[in-house]
Parts: sequence; structure tokens; C-alpha cells
Amino acid sequence: MESSTVFHSNQKEQIMGTPLFCDTYDSQAKAFCKRLRVVCEHYKEPKLPLDTVCGFPFVRNVFQETGQFCPVPRHKCTRHFGWERLRRATIDVERYRQFIRMDELLQEEQRLHKSINQRCGTLALILHQTFDHAPDKPVLLPENLFSTPSSCYSMPHPT
Repeated sequence: MESSTVFHSNQKEQIMGTPLFCDTYDSQAKAFCKRLRVVCEHYKEPKLPLDTVCGFPFVRNVFQETGQFCPVPRHKCTRHFGWERLRRATIDVERYRQFIRMDELLQEEQRLHKSINQRCGTLALILHQTFDHAPDKPVLLPENLFSTPSSCYSMPHPT
């Protein structure tokens, strides 16, 4: 299913650090491949020497060093075939989720800043985002301007 699905974009990836996406340019589609780099068919894993061990960690929590790993040579281990690629894909999916969440939070922050800037206050009501073209002439303010409640939605009490 993954290999038959096409993900393209006309921009290269701009994420810092280890690249998440393949970014191989497809001249027919005139776009860049946007599959996860580790599981894409364009990505070629580096050739390792024959004397390297499998290295599959025997614990679930990979952040605690225990020293327990599969000591079988990589080319002979059939039990943990491709475990590094799957682990990297899992990490990359989690990184992608975190980038999406960070983007959502940045959009939320921009929305909040916009709503804060658009809130009415006394100064905003006075200025109305205008500027004084004649700074040498003083602006006369009404006498009862500051005696009203600070909320722009409340009406003065009828007397």
C-alpha cells in the first residue's frame, strides 16, 4: 500500500537535522518525493562490513543502557532482519507528529497574538490605529473619557 501511494511536493524539506523525507526529484511529476526517507524505495542503505553484528537491543526501553543485544552477525541473523530500518521509521513518524504538533501550536500562538492585538482597549479606542499627521498641534480629549468603565463593550450608565 505504501509503495503504491504517491506523495509529492514542489518544495524540498526544510526541517533541520536528519532528513525525514526522501526528497528525490521526480522529473515526470516535476516534484519531490515526500515519503519517509527510511522506507522509501529511493533510499539506499549504506553498505556495512560483513563482520558487523545484528545489534538488536533485547530491552524495550532503548534509552537505558543494559549492554544486552543480539551478537549474531548481521548477514546471518534472520530473527531481527531490518530492525534498524523499522526503528528509524518509528522514530521518524514520531518526529513528524511532533513537527505537526509544533506547527499547530505556532498557528495557535499566531491566532492568540492576533486576537490580543485586536482586543479593544482605551488606547486602541482613542488611536484606532491612526497616527497624528500634525504632531505640533495638541489633540483635545473629552473630559469624561477616563471616567467610563475600561471595557469597550460596556455602555455608560444612563443618568
